[in-house]
Amino acid sequence: MKTNIITVGTGDYWHNQLLPTLAKLEREGLVHHQASVDITPRTEKETEKENLPSVEHRIRKPGQPLSKILQDLSTEEPVVILGHANEMHTPDAQDLLENGFKVLVEKPYAVNPAQFASLTKLVSTFPGKIALAEYYLMMKAVPLLIAAGFVQPDSFYLQQEGILKSHEGLSRRGWTPQDLLGKLRELIGQPKLFYADVLEGEGSTGRVNHRGISLVDLRKGGGMIHDLASHTFSPVVALEGYLGALNLSQLGRNLQTARCQEYVDWAKEKFSLELEHIGETYAALEGVTSEGVPFVAAMGKYLLNQRNQRRIVIVGDEGQALLDMSRCLLSVSSGDGSFESMLEAPKLPDSKYYPVIRSCLEVLSGNTPYTFDATAVCMETQEIVLQLVDRASPSLYGEGTAIHKI
Repeated sequence: MKTNIITVGTGDYWHNQLLPTLAKLEREGLVHHQASVDITPRTEKETEKENLPSVEHRIRKPGQPLSKILQDLSTEEPVVILGHANEMHTPDAQDLLENGFKVLVEKPYAVNPAQFASLTKLVSTFPGKIALAEYYLMMKAVPLLIAAGFVQPDSFYLQQEGILKSHEGLSRRGWTPQDLLGKLRELIGQPKLFYADVLEGEGSTGRVNHRGISLVDLRKGGGMIHDLASHTFSPVVALEGYLGALNLSQLGRNLQTARCQEYVDWAKEKFSLELEHIGETYAALEGVTSEGVPFVAAMGKYLLNQRNQRRIVIVGDEGQALLDMSRCLLSVSSGDGSFESMLEAPKLPDSKYYPVIRSCLEVLSGNTPYTFDATAVCMETQEIVLQLVDRASPSLYGEGTAIHKI
């Protein structure tokens, strides 16, 4: 049976991520994109360009509940994807859930502790009705999750052609991706140290003004902790069974932050923001898991001149694992030997976001592709994000640090 989909928000996320993904899912007979909602109309030219004339577009007036706008569609049991303004994710999810809808929410799922408390109650009150999307967890980290044994063997990841690509490390062993399942400890041994970072400076995301006020205003989920810490920590939280749990009470005590001066200047000039409302552009911290495994994590934009550095490195007592989160490629080494490529989750030519939406829809259908609770992982990660945001209070650092000249 096809799942009816309603999308809320028709900005860059909708154009670049959702539309290609939903088109692919429609071709596969898995979904029907019923309608879109935004505060602005779509022009006829946009409709022709998107080649989606059957998708009805509804206009939301100020203060109008989404449940009222979509009331006539509620009997068709749609999944409503919330990919609009960050600060509206939690209140709109609450409105929809309380009126019988299922929701799929983009990050950040909550932009402050009060919203997080509300969201926590919603997850408990409406089990199986809410899914939380996380690109790095559900796409980029999948090869590592497979190696750790945290992906179901009958999931679409391992059963659908084109989702994964084997490399020479598997071929040399005569392994398929299914054979790699749960082999991480065998390949690199017990974890002794791990490092995770998401550092960006390449292409459009390397420009200070590549997004709007939601990127900078802390009240709207701005700053790089809101933007990138979920990407950095969600795979780590999912790997708790291998690495140990992160200690939330200690996390962030040694947090270091900085702000790119151009980012501060742009936020003040473009949006007239006071300094206290402008987020950080870099954050780094270290700690120890419940299993005594030390870790270091860093996240930020505008640091690396025209290049990105997205990776997870796990040092074991018999080898190392390297997850290149730009290529979504897992490599391993034995001892001090060189790395050999094992498994990749290639960005699909028709939609790099396909695994994210597909996995969320399967979570909502009760057919999770993971051995862990993806919603719980995303909620714990969101709690980490908000704790780090609180620790990185702008009053703790100065006018801004010129990290990299744009």
